Amino acid sequence: MKVATSVTELFPIQIVSALSLIILINWS
Repeated sequence: MKVATSVTELFPIQIVSALSLIILINWS
């Protein structure tokens, strides 16, 4: 259960970080 919760918590963070990277590349 702990592994599943950690994965579900890390996944949204990866999506947000990926979106922020795309935004930074587009703005630069």
